[in-house]
Amino acid sequence: MSNKIFIITAPDDVEYDALRILVVDLAPEQSQLLSEVLKTIKVDRDINLYVYSNLDDTSWLIDKSNKADYIFANPQSDDQQIVGYIASKRQSHFFGETKITKALNKKSVLSQEHIVEILRKELD
Repeated sequence: MSNKIFIITAPDDVEYDALRILVVDLAPEQSQLLSEVLKTIKVDRDINLYVYSNLDDTSWLIDKSNKADYIFANPQSDDQQIVGYIASKRQSHFFGETKITKALNKKSVLSQEHIVEILRKELD
């Protein structure tokens, strides 16, 4: 199956039904981990990858976080208010173990295998 990954940045949006993944202020090594997984997994539909950085409009982030099937975030982001907001979302996942992931009993993303495990229900 030849699925497509659409990368969407603020202020853009698409009205295309696909698996929606939001990434929030990822460090380069975190982006690399996620990219490797997305290049190799097979899902039954296309992927809309929403990419947020701290310089983007917060209202865009709020809208996309409400629509996302999965959120992957950097808990070490400079904007800890955004981290706290994302942590409140049931579909959020954080790279590395931090106080916030431990406090919320969220499973940390430490490897490509963890990303695959999170996305497992979408895999063929």
